[in-house]
Amino acid sequence: MYFSDWFKVIPHTDYSMRIDYYSCCSFPDPLFSASQEVTINEKLITSAEATIKACEEELLRLRTIGLDAGQSIWHGKGATGRRADVLLRKMGQAVESIERLEKTNMRLKNVLAGGVIGRK
Repeated sequence: MYFSDWFKVIPHTDYSMRIDYYSCCSFPDPLFSASQEVTINEKLITSAEATIKACEEELLRLRTIGLDAGQSIWHGKGATGRRADVLLRKMGQAVESIERLEKTNMRLKNVLAGGVIGRK
């Protein structure tokens, strides 16, 4: 194993493999790792929720602009319509991220509680 391999992030959902990987590389125990990952995920969830709230506020402002101009921002061809499309995509990505992180946190909390992690 090369020194640089120790710092690689290995995306996978099989936490038994993660335990073996950490034990062979002298990383912290799986419970410590799970608790740290839960903390990080909660911060990422908070950030994604803030993104959603900011997008909602901007969409309301765009709606006001569109009403003043006599246009609809939904499926509009102007600048406000294009911006609304961007914001809606950004909100969708944030929602998907929150769902994925909450699902991961649920599995990690099972590890912390001593539960067994089921496979996908």
